[in-house]
Amino acid sequence: MTNHMPASDPNQPPHVVLLGATGTIGRATHAALRARGYQVTCFLRAKATAPLDMAARKVDLSDPASLAQAFGATQVDAVVSCMASRS
Repeated sequence: MTNHMPASDPNQPPHVVLLGATGTIGRATHAALRARGYQVTCFLRAKATAPLDMAARKVDLSDPASLAQAFGATQVDAVVSCMASRS
């Protein structure tokens, strides 16, 4: 994976929101993004527990108000989803 994404703020690293960060693929994706210098914010389910090395926010992805609050005024360059299907 090569860092081809320019940051919206040239004085800051690109900011990525990661969904599904606590699963196996999500944890590996988080580590890969951080290793490449990206700023990563993980959006987690209410019951999920984030490892200490994750910047995380609890978000209900099915609730527009929860999403709006989670994003707030934060500038985001990309959203990456590693969410698994739950039924």
